[in-house]
Amino acid sequence: MVQETFIGFLTALPNYDPTTPLQAFLFSICAHKLTDRLRQTGRRPLLVPVAEDEGHEPASPSHRARRASSIARSREHRETEELVLADCLRKQIESWRRGGELERLQCLELLLVRGLANKEVSRQLGLSEQTVANHKQFLVAKLREAAKAARLTTVDEATWGFGG
Repeated sequence: MVQETFIGFLTALPNYDPTTPLQAFLFSICAHKLTDRLRQTGRRPLLVPVAEDEGHEPASPSHRARRASSIARSREHRETEELVLADCLRKQIESWRRGGELERLQCLELLLVRGLANKEVSRQLGLSEQTVANHKQFLVAKLREAAKAARLTTVDEATWGFGG
């Protein structure tokens, strides 16, 4: 985890704001890396149960490996989240294209596709950081609405791919 944090730090170095304490910046990266790791394991680590046929007591429920149904539900939930996200983005992008809202499209392309920070998007497009933040918040609200309509209970904005 430490190695991944420092690799993340090197990757994020162009977005580092020297007024932010280095410790806070590293902690934030580490927290995101830990969250990613927990998502990869389905929010619970896989544990191998002690074999019952070797004369051992059966493993307690808290020490059993996750059942296939639990893993499948996690995967299905993730796939549903991805479909809802993709559908919402597709509809929103089409709406902006029809409405000629190219500034929003450019802004969110830089945030989502290129993973740039608000400050960098602001600089590249000649917009205020507040305008960039407003465009971002508008889309986040749309994504929340779509998640609510799809009855998704555990949607994490970190999975939506926005830069800092």
